[in-house]
Amino acid sequence: MRCMPEPATTSLDAALDAALRSRRSDHGGVPVGALLVPKRKLTSCRAALEAAVGDLRHGTRSDVRHALVVDRVTPDMFLLHVPATVAGVLDDPAAAPAELAAAVASAVGASGAVFYSGVRRCDALFGRALPPLAPRPGPPEAFTFAEVFAGIGGFRLGLEPLGGRCVFAAELDRAASRAYGAHWPAGGEPRAGDISSVHAADLPAFDLLTAGFPCQPFSDRGSKAGLLDLRGQLYRELVRLLSARQPAAFLFENVAGLVTMDGGARSASVARKAYTDAAFTPGRTFARIVEELSQCGYAVAGRSVPRRSSAASVPQRRPYLPSRCRGGWSALRSGCRSSGSASTWSGSDATSASRCGG
Repeated sequence: MRCMPEPATTSLDAALDAALRSRRSDHGGVPVGALLVPKRKLTSCRAALEAAVGDLRHGTRSDVRHALVVDRVTPDMFLLHVPATVAGVLDDPAAAPAELAAAVASAVGASGAVFYSGVRRCDALFGRALPPLAPRPGPPEAFTFAEVFAGIGGFRLGLEPLGGRCVFAAELDRAASRAYGAHWPAGGEPRAGDISSVHAADLPAFDLLTAGFPCQPFSDRGSKAGLLDLRGQLYRELVRLLSARQPAAFLFENVAGLVTMDGGARSASVARKAYTDAAFTPGRTFARIVEELSQCGYAVAGRSVPRRSSAASVPQRRPYLPSRCRGGWSALRSGCRSSGSASTWSGSDATSASRCGG
């Protein structure tokens, strides 16, 4: 819904207006969109939004500046792409904190802007469409995968030796992205930074979706804000991609704190760091995420894996959580989408991306 009525002075070419309106959909991802702002009001509108989000601690000014990309659509009108915090307020002001909703409404109202929900920065309308997947010579790959919240490419490291081909990668963090590029120079697959800036329909077809979505809101060493932290909502981008593209399977990773958050528990063996006997009681946060993934048509299973084990030889002694569509390797051949919403939790089964064929 719109937060502000459309002012009479704001106008666009009818075809462009229709194209922008068509971007809106109930996709399940984090809120996205752009404000159509008169040129003379652009600077003041941008500054007011930075103040509204940063000063009220619903984000950071650096995050807002990163998101506030500008596209000139007519000589006198600009599209100001807004961060998820602002887009969420404009989509549904009643659901937002009152102070934040009032500040955003004031910034938008003073500029006479119009909000277009669902507009994403990576779009052919703005000359930033994803490039097509380049053909690769040689025999066909065993399966294809898309790597989202890719980090430095941990999933890719395990999947390529199994015959998989990465057809899309997305990582927002600049340092991680540089490391990823150093390990895997661009090889024909399209890449992106912010996955919320990309239309799901523009991604190449893929058999498997992998992701290590942000753990800071769920980690014992993090904020523990859970779904109240905007980063904690980014799993919704995975729901969006699964719903739109319906790959045969998915494999996601996060910390074990995701399982216990909001009413869950760990057994005494976990408290003593005896992770090989790990047993978890899932909390409401994990149950909600599993339910949303299940509603995409998948049977979802979660497992805890000890970091220091034969399955994952790294120098930490803490568990991590891969969640996967049940079916393992065979899912990439026969599919593991399910008409039901079955989900399971198992505490001590050691599985990892490099063993997804086991």
